[in-house]
Amino acid sequence: MLMATSANADNRIIGKWQDKGNPDQSYTFENGNEFTFAYSFVPVRDSYVLGQGTTKKHVVYKGVWETGNWTLTTKTNGKVTGEEQCHLTIYAGEDQCCFDYKFIGNNLVLTNVYKTSAYARMCNNRVLVKYKQ
Repeated sequence: MLMATSANADNRIIGKWQDKGNPDQSYTFENGNEFTFAYSFVPVRDSYVLGQGTTKKHVVYKGVWETGNWTLTTKTNGKVTGEEQCHLTIYAGEDQCCFDYKFIGNNLVLTNVYKTSAYARMCNNRVLVKYKQ
């Protein structure tokens, strides 16, 4: 169960962010709560020829984002077993992620609390840095 208590945008999030360990993955948080998640990869069948003209595949998800305070109630066998807090929710395609987030230095740290899909790459824990052109 996801319960919202407020949704005040944190303007420090606005901008394009890249995964610190993999710059081929980016999160863009725009004014108006528009959102883009993009990543590039070399298909497994092509990875053995990387560097020999293989083209990376690009995937883009468009959606929306919001900040606020949500309480997630966890249950086991129908009994409440605890609560988790998340403060940033992203909706893109069929995926929904709810993160706890914080800023450490120039980094935006996303810690996944909830995701709708076990394979939602967008919902993984991340350390992001502002995109530099």
